[in-house]
Amino acid sequence: MEFPAVTPHAFRRTTIEAYAPNLDGVYGLLKHGSFVYIGKGRIRERLLAHNAGDNPCIILQAPTHFVYSMPPTSQIDQVEKELIEHYDPPCNRNECAVLV
Repeated sequence: MEFPAVTPHAFRRTTIEAYAPNLDGVYGLLKHGSFVYIGKGRIRERLLAHNAGDNPCIILQAPTHFVYSMPPTSQIDQVEKELIEHYDPPCNRNECAVLV
């Protein structure tokens, strides 16, 4: 499974507040077009927490953009799992080395 075709938004507080919905879903953090982390939950809340530095791996990876998807609530867990398996982001593997 791939993320739906969406336009990535800058991973900045003001952009998160402007574009991320305050609804449950799946989101991804990107750097140079590659996923560094994929998560689920209340999208705006989780993105703001990551932007504020709640995850050391995300801090080290320094994502530049985010995307999100809002599948039906009953499918969020499965969609997140399939996206992680497909993209294999380093922060979902707990690999905190900086991508070069």
